[in-house]
Amino acid sequence: MIEWILEETVLATHSVLLAEYGGGGGIRDKGLLESALAEPKHKLSYEPNISMFDLGASYGLGLVKNHPFVDGNKRIAFTIAVLFLEINGFSFHASEAESALVFEALAAGSMSEEALALWLRENASPA
Repeated sequence: MIEWILEETVLATHSVLLAEYGGGGGIRDKGLLESALAEPKHKLSYEPNISMFDLGASYGLGLVKNHPFVDGNKRIAFTIAVLFLEINGFSFHASEAESALVFEALAAGSMSEEALALWLRENASPA
């Protein structure tokens, strides 16, 4: 059974990240946050054999592209993609520096969702 990310978890995690790294607080668009969190479930309904890495990438891309927060969208996108994998039985191994570069590329549009899923797969292992 897949463990999904709850909106409350995203909001609490975002607050922790802002406290640690700085930035302006607040939600820019709640509907865009809800949309980003619904997308992985939507994908699963059309692709029942989709991988956890594809679902994690869906969370990551959705949060980066929808830009639901005033600040910290790339940080929360990375954190939620990894958290999704962790609560579903994986550990993640990429460095913070590499992860920042990957999510910068994702935000700039130079990395696809498929490439993100592959990167997640390459940097995760069963816990």
